Amino acid sequence: MRHDVFHALKSRDVLALWEAGASSSPDRVMDMLLNVVLPDGSAQWIDEASVGQKNVVLLRLCRKWFGSELSACVECSSCREKLETSVQIDNILAVAEDELPEVYTLGDGAQMRFPRYQDMKNTDAFLEKGDAVISLLRSCLVEGEVMDDAELLNYQREVEGVIEKYDPLSLISLELQCNACDTHFESVLDIAFFLLRNFTILGQRMLCDVHVLALHYGWREDEILNMPEVRRRSYMRLIEG
Repeated sequence: MRHDVFHALKSRDVLALWEAGASSSPDRVMDMLLNVVLPDGSAQWIDEASVGQKNVVLLRLCRKWFGSELSACVECSSCREKLETSVQIDNILAVAEDELPEVYTLGDGAQMRFPRYQDMKNTDAFLEKGDAVISLLRSCLVEGEVMDDAELLNYQREVEGVIEKYDPLSLISLELQCNACDTHFESVLDIAFFLLRNFTILGQRMLCDVHVLALHYGWREDEILNMPEVRRRSYMRLIEG
């Protein structure tokens, strides 16, 4: 099954995502997006995919909708200076692994699988309790493996090393240098946040188009949303002069 082919996203879908973002969790909005754009069967696959595999799909979505370059504003870890940075999506995707082993074996023979997207969503419920790491590690134990919390935490560094090697896009980090204080630091790129933020901006723009065109021409919302993007933007330029 290919995971670089997406259904078209209609204008009313974008508005629905924007509206959901005001009252729903980011995970819920992301699920809505993936259910709309992924071919039949892929939406179920994504929950079982590793975190890195899920990020590959999100990066391809970003490239399709918002271009090949990701731009972000980050804060220097030392002086707090704001830095503008950009990265090519294809350069990030170049390190993605096509296939992952089903399980891997730790130093003493214990077996684990790689964290899945669904595991990460389930783990969010444990964040306030401070035991999200333990919850995530426990969810990755192969059936039949039994460990207490202390044993699991002892494996944390080893597990992180395996994930970094075999599923490198599970955590996307940018190596940066501050222009103000020359500090070298890393910043984590949250691709889901980037994607949802851009769809929010797009939804707000569409809502503005509907408002202006309805006032100017008296068209209904569904008429405006069914209009091709190029034509709608052309009408907006005519009104703006």
